[in-house]
Amino acid sequence: MSVRTTLLVVVILWAFSAALILFLIFLGLSLAQANLPIEILVAVVAAALLSILAFRFYRGLRANLAKAKTGSAAMIGAVGIATTDLNPAGEVRVQGEFWKAVAKDGWINEGSEVEVTGVENLTIYVKIKEKV
Repeated sequence: MSVRTTLLVVVILWAFSAALILFLIFLGLSLAQANLPIEILVAVVAAALLSILAFRFYRGLRANLAKAKTGSAAMIGAVGIATTDLNPAGEVRVQGEFWKAVAKDGWINEGSEVEVTGVENLTIYVKIKEKV
């Protein structure tokens, strides 16, 4: 997503949140005119505001805990194929790209499925993928 699109989404979300808060205030005022006890009025408005805050907190937490989709962190756990024998260095193909690789556990035969365990500069560290 481009910076411009992201900014637009953020502005829309904040505007929606502000509109919702104003709606809740007016809802509270209209409930106050309905001669309800103040405890019920406060409970309704507080529950609505807390639900909004809880939803926003949940979305932020989910975004922070999500697995990386780009960069070297996204390579960890990826599965590929050894295109040369690794003893311990060689070449593998992971996510459609060829990488210089080092076998974590010694020798890996050409054509074996490998799993990425680490990334350092332009070299990835792999082990034989365990069959499940």
